[in-house]
Amino acid sequence: MLNFKLLTYYLLALSYLVINVFIPSFSTIYGMGLATLIVWKKDINLLPVLMLLVFHKADFAIANRGELSHIVTRFEHGVIHIAGFPVSTAYWIIYIMTLCSIWTAFTSSLKSVKGKTFFFLLALLLSVLPVYMIYLGFLRRNPSWTNPLRMYFNIFLFFYGMLCWSQSRRFSAESIIYLLHSITILMILQFSSRFHHHFLWFIIAFVPALPLVLPMIRQKPIVLISFLISFILSCLFAFRNLFTTLLATEDYVDVEGTFTLNGLWALSFLLFIFLGVTFLTKLLKPFLIFWLIFFWVFPLTVIHFSPYMQGRLGGVRLDQQTLEERFLSKIFDDRSIIWRGLAEDVVLRDPVLRPGGQNAIIYHPRWGEGDLPFGAHNTPLNALVVLRWVAGPLVIFAFCLCGIAAYRTLILPDRDRVHHVLGIAVFSSMIIGGITGHYLLVSIPMLFFPLGGYLYARSREMKLWQRHEAAQ
Repeated sequence: MLNFKLLTYYLLALSYLVINVFIPSFSTIYGMGLATLIVWKKDINLLPVLMLLVFHKADFAIANRGELSHIVTRFEHGVIHIAGFPVSTAYWIIYIMTLCSIWTAFTSSLKSVKGKTFFFLLALLLSVLPVYMIYLGFLRRNPSWTNPLRMYFNIFLFFYGMLCWSQSRRFSAESIIYLLHSITILMILQFSSRFHHHFLWFIIAFVPALPLVLPMIRQKPIVLISFLISFILSCLFAFRNLFTTLLATEDYVDVEGTFTLNGLWALSFLLFIFLGVTFLTKLLKPFLIFWLIFFWVFPLTVIHFSPYMQGRLGGVRLDQQTLEERFLSKIFDDRSIIWRGLAEDVVLRDPVLRPGGQNAIIYHPRWGEGDLPFGAHNTPLNALVVLRWVAGPLVIFAFCLCGIAAYRTLILPDRDRVHHVLGIAVFSSMIIGGITGHYLLVSIPMLFFPLGGYLYARSREMKLWQRHEAAQ
């Protein structure tokens, strides 16, 4: 049966995309109002609609290989300021989800955060730290001075997902259909105008798992066509990325060919195989545990061995490197320098408070000491860099709970393929995106953390139900 509420909100979100092209400033106000209505419904099935509200006209600037300043200038047309506080539609979704989760938690006597009440209250109490950090950043006129508060709010986005489970109870197969339509639209935009956004990486985490729900949609021709278009275009996007990684030139440095995107596709596809092939399902649990251990061991190993590996490929042109050399160079001449420098910054400077938007200072073997104007390219490390040692671990804990929720979802002995798709997307994003990027904390937290919280509440309730059944 057609869900007219979901269809209505979806069409309104599509109108936001159209308005955004022609009137960016008005589209922000329009998107904020629409996002408020959707978020306050507390329905996880509306997540595909929120996906469309995350994007902005500036995401197309990459089509012209635009400089960062050009992209920022275009983006500012879609940002309004409330009492000096910058707000875009994507930021507003974070703020309103946070408000909704806090309000509902107290009006329900904390029942919506059952099982994590202490964590919720501790996070609420320590929120004074990021508030003070953004105050310090504002006084210094630092760029991105609101970062600490927006990143800290990711904790409450996780609780918003838990709230959605208590309200809507199930991510329906029909919502998967709207997710398919969203992916189709975004992939067409990517191929027609080289649309660029980190959510494209989140899409790649979903797509290899989508054949799991094919039996649910194969009798609906229009939906099947949308599935085929999105699946084929996403495959082409992933293969093009792999091709430009294998045959990189000086003109393609992290523009299309990225090891992160290749890793996301590969891990998501492997999880699909493990769930889809009966005799491999028995190996799924140790496979998942391996990746959970790898998530922590790999960055620590790279940081430890980086002084012995750095600079070995510094004089070799990118287009003259083999794939193995390119991979090692990416790890030890790029990521390891950032990770090691930021780890030293976290340990040696400002253990509790750092002004919002203040750049870390790291030492580079070739360029000497200087500011690092971008993130850590590792999720736990980036949380510590921005929020330091008191508030930062709380965000890391919420992030890890998302991974645990995905792990439980995939190993539960039920055959709910819709939630398997969500579990694969969250798990592969957490592992690969968390190791080599920080976009889950910055670019798309309003999509990742609510899904993680929703899966956590669902898996917890199912586990309690299994214990109850076993006791009878």
